[in-house]
Amino acid sequence: MLIFDERRPIDVRALPRSGALGAAAVHLLPAGTELVFPLLSGRGLRLSHAAEGWTVHLGAQAPPARIHPALDTAGKAPGPQLRLPLPSPGHALRLTDPLTGGLLLVGTEHAPGSAMTVAHATPEFTLLPTWQGVAVAALSDEITLRRAGEGFVLRSMLPARGLALAPAEVDLGALDAAARLTRRFDFPDLPVPALLRRLDAAEAGAGNAPPGRRTFARIAAAQAMLALGMGAEADGLLGLVETSDPQAAANPDVIGLRAIAALLAGRLGASAGIDDPRLAGSDEVSLWRALRAAMLHHPSAAAATLAGETRLLLAYPATLRHRLLPLAAETMAQGGEAVAARRLVASRPHDHGLDFARALLAERRDPAQALALFDRLAQSPDQLLRARAAPRAVDLRLALGRISTTAAADAMDRLLYVWRGDRREVALRLRAAELRAESGSPRAALTLLRHAIPALPFAAGEFRARMRQIFVAALAQDARSPMPPLQLVAMVEENPGFITEGESGLALARRLADRLEALDLPARAEPVFARLVAAAPPGVVRAELGRRLAEVRLQRGDAGGALSALGATAADNLPAGVLEQRVLVWARATAAEGDAARAAAALDGLGDPAALGLRAQLLEKARDWAGATAALRQLAAASVPPSGQLTSNQAETVLRLAADAAQASDAATLADLRQQNLSRMPAGHAADMLRLLTAPPVLLPSDLARAHRENLLAGSLLGTPSR
Repeated sequence: MLIFDERRPIDVRALPRSGALGAAAVHLLPAGTELVFPLLSGRGLRLSHAAEGWTVHLGAQAPPARIHPALDTAGKAPGPQLRLPLPSPGHALRLTDPLTGGLLLVGTEHAPGSAMTVAHATPEFTLLPTWQGVAVAALSDEITLRRAGEGFVLRSMLPARGLALAPAEVDLGALDAAARLTRRFDFPDLPVPALLRRLDAAEAGAGNAPPGRRTFARIAAAQAMLALGMGAEADGLLGLVETSDPQAAANPDVIGLRAIAALLAGRLGASAGIDDPRLAGSDEVSLWRALRAAMLHHPSAAAATLAGETRLLLAYPATLRHRLLPLAAETMAQGGEAVAARRLVASRPHDHGLDFARALLAERRDPAQALALFDRLAQSPDQLLRARAAPRAVDLRLALGRISTTAAADAMDRLLYVWRGDRREVALRLRAAELRAESGSPRAALTLLRHAIPALPFAAGEFRARMRQIFVAALAQDARSPMPPLQLVAMVEENPGFITEGESGLALARRLADRLEALDLPARAEPVFARLVAAAPPGVVRAELGRRLAEVRLQRGDAGGALSALGATAADNLPAGVLEQRVLVWARATAAEGDAARAAAALDGLGDPAALGLRAQLLEKARDWAGATAALRQLAAASVPPSGQLTSNQAETVLRLAADAAQASDAATLADLRQQNLSRMPAGHAADMLRLLTAPPVLLPSDLARAHRENLLAGSLLGTPSR
């Protein structure tokens, strides 16, 4: 940038179109002229003066005469001011910095060679490096540059003080680094008394301004409040600005400031305005967007930005630094920017606000040191710090093997009331429940979360999801290592609503039902099944649980209750397997109610062995021997192989078929059974019984000897003497 203190158009069309000057642009200022063009890194400028004007040389530059700023406390100003001596000072100009959008104060020099060779950063301004003259990047609107004697004077316009030349806590190197970042808002690093005076002046200006000009004064007052960390107050004032000036409500700066105010006031839901696309292009806006992401617990999304923009935080007032630097350091430590976080905490060894970040960084490298830090922070008078550090200390002790899972769960339980009402309590309760479940007490874990739902209703969905995970895991663990029966029943009875619809829910329902039925406590299991049915959504899972409830009621002799359970849990489009099992239970209950014929008819057409066996049993009770024989013939075809030795169960099926066929006088079936199975029956009682049942009738005198032998066999089988 070349700044001339004379307003004169320059025709850049005469410049060569290639090289650095090919992209030159000229802007006429109210009292001067600005020539801007890109310059390659490492190149320099040198100006020489002649009668007809200035000549600009690109390339190597002779070492300029260095300007030595001098502090002046002896002048008429009430506070310190800065003198910038020059051999031939020109004029002071105010313009907008094209790189940052901020205020740039320029003092021209009419004699070549005097320059600011290095940058100097202060809380209110940065003296920028120049090739000639003076350039000041103003971080505060209250400073001014004036020509005075042999040079220029930089002073504050506030009557009560002078320049803030040194930060209270931050080193100049950090401020120098921050000066290279683009700013959008006015949060100067001033001592609190100075910031309060700045706020007083802004409020006085707003009060004295005419109604049509109060907006800008109120915005200045809001920025002064934000510099002091007064988020709620600034939000209220900016709300007044939007109400009284409709145009200001659409101003992106007002939107951005109000979002920052909401962040500082802890109202994260009202801070989305910082994402307004019109605010893009500034390092400062990027910083606040990253801080918002960090406050919303998205460290991975914020860490990289904070690693690059934290330098700007170091140039903020102490009130903002003390609040935001710990958040930035912790977010970087947890979001993958540990190197940047270590660099930050190392640069501020006496800042104990960064101790939590130090502990996070030490967890992997030096767990013992991290534990000592967490323990110390857990004793802090700061309740929030205690609530954050104490659980970390418990988890770290557990990870180091210094305490058991049960002891860790007990320790977490004692911390539940350290902090109440927000996401921090939610996370603490979830972790306490997880430890309790891992320690072998899933029922206690479920109870802990169930009691948390009324107190933290906004997290009810999260609590229920975790409860279901614990419930399912407990049943899976029970399959490997069964828990005490009454403990299982109590856990299920207290938490009936965690069996969801679908294949996984059906499998879980069956596993749970099998476990409850295996307890052989039907009187205790029935109310548990009833509660599970009531909590299950309509569908296949509820139908399966209804069948299990009906079976338990049948076991207790309550056939009517079994039918009622089946009717209440009926559903369309059930899988074939589930439907057949329900029909079987319905048939058993109907038969128990005295209608065996109707029950058997319901089983007609079902090819499942259990259905065939039950149908045959019901027909036997009804003394329908032909029907029973037909059902058992189907059962034998499905379960008895055509060849090979028969097992005891298969032999029992064959004997049962033979007995019913004998009752039905079905000679063909009996002959077939004798021919196909007599030689395959297990030796002993079963074979003798089949031989007796399938013996042909006595028709001729020659059959009497055989009949006598069969009579002796029958007597031996029945244990009675034969005649």
